[in-house]
Amino acid sequence: MKLIAEYSPEWSDEEDNEHIWEFFEDEVDYAFNKVFPKGDVGMIAKNHGWRGLDGYRPVEYYTNGSNAIRRAMVDGASVRVYVATNGEYGRHIAVNTAHHDSPTWGEWTYIVRPKYMKEVA
Repeated sequence: MKLIAEYSPEWSDEEDNEHIWEFFEDEVDYAFNKVFPKGDVGMIAKNHGWRGLDGYRPVEYYTNGSNAIRRAMVDGASVRVYVATNGEYGRHIAVNTAHHDSPTWGEWTYIVRPKYMKEVA
């Protein structure tokens, strides 16, 4: 896995956070466009929240990666975004989050091509 972007709302004051978030969005959008040029993706969630739930979001079209990442994370979460390739999800983006209900970085969302959604349907 290759880390492409990281963001935490705790890094600085509100004004600086806007600039940090914009830089984060640019990095995510660039990677998303390379990995998913058609924009159609599904999301597979693992170990979310205090109950450690798994689930998925059906395939949707996203014009950019930052919109997809927003759907994959809780408001106020810290987030690390990776690009990875494996046999389970092919070339994908892995989103690792931490927040008040899941503070140990154990929460993952995998943004995958539609053909990998067959496993969860």
